[in-house]
Amino acid sequence: MEGLNEVLDEMLFFLSKKENGFIINSGREEFGVKDEFSVPKGFFEWLVHDYKINDKYILDILKENKEIDPELYKGIKDSYISVFDIIKTKNNVILKDIFSGNDFKLLEDLNIDDGGILLTRVYPYKDGYLLLENQSYSESFKTTFKKSILEKYNEYCAVYEPMDIEEFIKSKSLLVYKFYEVVENVIEADQDQEDLYVYQGTFMIQDMDKFNNIIKGLDYIKFDDEYESERIYKVYDDSATSILAEMVITLKKIEIECSSKDYLDAVCQMLDESFANSIVHVKNEVLSIDDIL
Repeated sequence: MEGLNEVLDEMLFFLSKKENGFIINSGREEFGVKDEFSVPKGFFEWLVHDYKINDKYILDILKENKEIDPELYKGIKDSYISVFDIIKTKNNVILKDIFSGNDFKLLEDLNIDDGGILLTRVYPYKDGYLLLENQSYSESFKTTFKKSILEKYNEYCAVYEPMDIEEFIKSKSLLVYKFYEVVENVIEADQDQEDLYVYQGTFMIQDMDKFNNIIKGLDYIKFDDEYESERIYKVYDDSATSILAEMVITLKKIEIECSSKDYLDAVCQMLDESFANSIVHVKNEVLSIDDIL
């Protein structure tokens, strides 16, 4: 798991470099991002896994200058995002693709609850599958997911040529991500228990020396604690009296955790203005207490 996370973080760091900003911009155009300040849920996951620039995946560009474990390389290349039923047996957790019916045996339980459906990316590794981030939804969304994707699949086969449903989803993963975004927006709009959720923003540090020099001179960011490879800060409002966020810095990654969307939007804007080109905004997401614990 750690090795997989490291490679994915390296791909995000590669994208955060100034000279690669054109990749993010062209990806945003293909993803259909209209607001230049927004980062839709799933955008960067799609970008690092499925987007091609000059006919090359980000992973292959990274591999030209960095040694990557062959098993992890193959796992990322052959990874697959879809929607799954969760099946727990005595010894295993099986994810069953709701579109193809194929089974994916997980190498780790990860405390996935029974019931509902799971939208996630599975990574083949040795004799099973790994997964990292995942999002579970109520069973009520299953029919909507299935109907929408299968309609697109049938339209494609009618216009072009028959194709295996799993291959279709792999080649048209943007359809899953776009629907992912729609469902997330519906859930967020209906959310009436905001105190049970944390609003998290992720940044990658492009220039660590510049970043460290800037943060020392900021009154609204105060060092709080340090644990192994993590540095923890508190982010305050303009009056330096109210805490807006907790900021955790791990290696080249920054994670901002806020209690409301308004706080997260405000802190993201503050960081963009203070750190200029030394950091790049990767994504914002809403996490439940269960996701965090």
